[in-house]
Amino acid sequence: MYRCLSKSSFIQSGYTLTAIRKEDMESIRVWRNEQMDILRQRKVLSPEDQEQYYNTVIVSSFTEEEPKQILFSLFKDAELIGYGGIVHIDWEARNGEISFLIQTERNKNIPQFQEDFSIYLSILERVAYEDLSFEKLYTTCYDLRPYLIETLEQQRYSQEACYKKHRRIGEELVDVLVHAKYRDCQSVIWNVLVTSANQKISLIKDVKKAVTRLSTSNRVIVGDVNPDCIARYFADDFWCMSKTDELSLEVLLDYCKVQNIKYIIPSRDAELFYWAKWKAELESYGIKTMVSSTEALQNCLDKLAFSKICSHGLLSIATSEDIDVVIADSYVVKERYGAGSRKVVVDVSREEALEVSGQFQSPIYQPYIKGVEVTADIFLSEAGEVRGLVCRYRNLVSNGESLITTIFRSENLESELIQLAELIGLAGHINIQVILGENDEVFLLECNPRYGGASSISLAAGLDSFFWFMSEQSFSDDEVFVVADSFNGFKQIRYPSNRFVYGIDI
Repeated sequence: MYRCLSKSSFIQSGYTLTAIRKEDMESIRVWRNEQMDILRQRKVLSPEDQEQYYNTVIVSSFTEEEPKQILFSLFKDAELIGYGGIVHIDWEARNGEISFLIQTERNKNIPQFQEDFSIYLSILERVAYEDLSFEKLYTTCYDLRPYLIETLEQQRYSQEACYKKHRRIGEELVDVLVHAKYRDCQSVIWNVLVTSANQKISLIKDVKKAVTRLSTSNRVIVGDVNPDCIARYFADDFWCMSKTDELSLEVLLDYCKVQNIKYIIPSRDAELFYWAKWKAELESYGIKTMVSSTEALQNCLDKLAFSKICSHGLLSIATSEDIDVVIADSYVVKERYGAGSRKVVVDVSREEALEVSGQFQSPIYQPYIKGVEVTADIFLSEAGEVRGLVCRYRNLVSNGESLITTIFRSENLESELIQLAELIGLAGHINIQVILGENDEVFLLECNPRYGGASSISLAAGLDSFFWFMSEQSFSDDEVFVVADSFNGFKQIRYPSNRFVYGIDI
């Protein structure tokens, strides 16, 4: 680790910059020799040359207060794909030159190079402007790669000099170009905070896709009370938060100010009331929160109240705290408060229902209805108007989560759900669960006023909830996105997977 830096690694969008490692030097040597035509390198490097350089130049720079250069190994997930850093550093003027070299095959793939380079620049700017308080970064390159110049200009680097026919490459004299970006000329960088992140990896990935479309400079920060939560390894930064019942508004605002948080996306039922309580206050500080009003949340998270107000166009299932009020051959027992169906007992007799009710804090009873479980992912504007809807079957459910889910079309059902969602008065991404009965009857189960565990399939089909939320995209009065017929039968299978990382220090 470099003594002059606050940490050894910096990550963003699956890329990691970590202090350059000795074991990476051989790969770097090979890439340099393969790409001599774009480097200021006069001769082929030998393994001995590379080892000597590392031992005599790089090692000593780790402990210097003001090293002449700071070099990093660049990883995509756990794979070494390149290296670079800041060289020719002028500590008095607080500036330095950007160095960058990518693996040879990635360099030949222009779209891949541009993606790698743009995110690399974004991470390196964090190192320079946030960690080192530099005033300027600049690049020196040949005019051989117009796609590199295009990427620099997209990242707001301005050309400051052009030295005509300044360098001989093979038989040709080429121009040398200098581009620079100043600390006070950066784009306004804002970040997104996803709270109660836990193991919600698909949610984090979906948010990051939306953020990257707006700007590669912005980051996704995840918050959780557990310092070892898995989601931190899939985000750009991590905040070990206090529980919301212990988190003061003052502490929250201080954190948001330091991290320049512009958007907050809560993801857990139990925290929604906290964010709804402070939604207007946060808005006054320019922070937008993806949460509904307290009143709308109350109507959703109290299943007894929900059953009474939401019978518009759908069949509301008889619900009561008194089992004698519910006449049925078979029963469902669930908690009255909270969303989701992790704690629920289904298809039991009256005697069994009464027996298991002692396991619940506030049990309610419903008749058991046979049919097909369906979830509708819906996005509503701040005004409570539906802007998009996707219906999907819950083919395989475990612990309340859809492990296999399939999109389908039903214009009648879609129309009814749009009216229902607007009646409740919610905002942001929600999902409504219903049962399709044997005689095409639609029975309303519940509404979860947040992004669901299997909602990624709807985003993949075009329900652009996070992008719409963050871009504040305008819609015409009658515009509602409904998934195209071509996605009828589109299926999602959720399964555990592995990810390998190196040097994550967040």
